[in-house]
Amino acid sequence: MSARLGIPVVAIVDTNADPEIIDYPIAGNDDAIRAIRVILQKLVDAIVAASNEARLRGRSKWPACRRSEENVQRRTSNTPMFNENNN
Repeated sequence: MSARLGIPVVAIVDTNADPEIIDYPIAGNDDAIRAIRVILQKLVDAIVAASNEARLRGRSKWPACRRSEENVQRRTSNTPMFNENNN
C-alpha cells in the first residue's frame, strides 16, 4: 500500500526480515523493548529538533511543526516510554 502511495517505509530490521522491501531499514533487535525504546527516543529527539528549527526559521508549512515546545514536552513527558527516568 505504501509503495502505491509513494510513502517511504522506515522499519526496524532484524536478521529474520527481508530488508529489500524497506526503503530505510534500521538494523536492530525488533524483539527487545529496550532496543525499540532507544530507537524511538532518537527519532523523537530528531523530529522535535527539526520541528523547533523549522519553527524558528519560519519555514514550517505543517501546523504540527508550529506547535510550541511546551506542547511537545507536555505530550512526551506524560508517556512512560519517553520519560528520562524510565531507562
